[in-house]
Amino acid sequence: MIKKVYLLWNNYATDELLVIGSLEELDDKSYVFRYEKDSMKAAMNGCFLPFGYTEDVIYFDTLPAFFEQRMLKGDYNIEKFGIKLNSNNKLGILLYGNAQKNNDNFMVVSEAYYNE
Repeated sequence: MIKKVYLLWNNYATDELLVIGSLEELDDKSYVFRYEKDSMKAAMNGCFLPFGYTEDVIYFDTLPAFFEQRMLKGDYNIEKFGIKLNSNNKLGILLYGNAQKNNDNFMVVSEAYYNE
């Protein structure tokens, strides 16, 4: 089960992949988001940060809407990617297709991918 993912942003102008933050699911099914080292650099280069910047941990009772809207849930995507919807593993579902949307430069990757 996936417990932590990283939000990355691709700066197309410089071809840099910047680490914006990490999202972690806690045992009580709440979530914490932490901005990472590259978040301010990305913001200065035109990245829209998903939440107001802070050096503190941001707590959420449920999966934040920024991430929820990136989950592939429709019938077409479920069939195309072979997604097994399991509400107990939302971060795992979020990783299908790297949670990329057609209209932005964000992607969500697993901790294993991030540490490569």
